Amino acid sequence: KVVNQQELPTITKAYFITNDDSQWLWSGFKFLCDELGFSFPTKRLPRAVAFRLAYVMECMWMIPLVFFGYQGKPLLTQYTVLVLSTTITLDVSAAKRDLNYKPVVSYLDGMHRFIRSMKEEEEEAKNKKSL
Repeated sequence: KVVNQQELPTITKAYFITNDDSQWLWSGFKFLCDELGFSFPTKRLPRAVAFRLAYVMECMWMIPLVFFGYQGKPLLTQYTVLVLSTTITLDVSAAKRDLNYKPVVSYLDGMHRFIRSMKEEEEEAKNKKSL
């Protein structure tokens, strides 16, 4: 069916779309590490130390960028430190109310799907190397 542009609703604001389940980011990382066979870090850096370390790494990254045109990214950035050290809550109530949004995939199911996908990609990469 061809839809007339005028028949479509106009969305004039942004919505948070999540699975509407509160989760601690680091528990998700631990779950992924356990399932994928990686060791989970047991030591923590104070946030201020991590920011300084990221700043140094960003400065060091500038050397190959400026002199050699290297386009890679630093291993650690101040933005990454900020994201990994900040607690946020995303409220999906507006999406539920205005868009009739209902989460389809649970947090745990999404994690299992992601792990399955990672393992499939790893297997495909191994098969390509053996050819």
